[in-house]
Amino acid sequence: MRKFSDVYSTKLSDAEKFDTLFSTLLRIEKEVACIKAVQTLSLTHHLNQLYDPRETSRLLKVAYSTVLDWIRDGKIEPIKGTKYKIAGWELLRFVQMNKRYGENLAKEFGFLGLYNGQSPTG
Repeated sequence: MRKFSDVYSTKLSDAEKFDTLFSTLLRIEKEVACIKAVQTLSLTHHLNQLYDPRETSRLLKVAYSTVLDWIRDGKIEPIKGTKYKIAGWELLRFVQMNKRYGENLAKEFGFLGLYNGQSPTG
């Protein structure tokens, strides 16, 4: 199998160069699809997790007392029947309404590209 750098070889015909470029692009496309699938699965995992206020404060990089204030003020809704357990999807909703904390959460979850508008499914 030829490498992308082989395209610069003068020994290859134009058809061989095209085939090399095309096969390289197909390989990259497959790798990107795999990465997006893993990101989607990981994002689903994070959205279904439950976080306590201390974990939430770490994820959003704010004081623990700030998270408790947000819960009391109704800015973050804990899961009913739990002692301040916050679902990942609720954190996502919160950061969509309060963009300044979104980048912190995206960095913690490892989805900064997704936060910056890149779709996990392309």
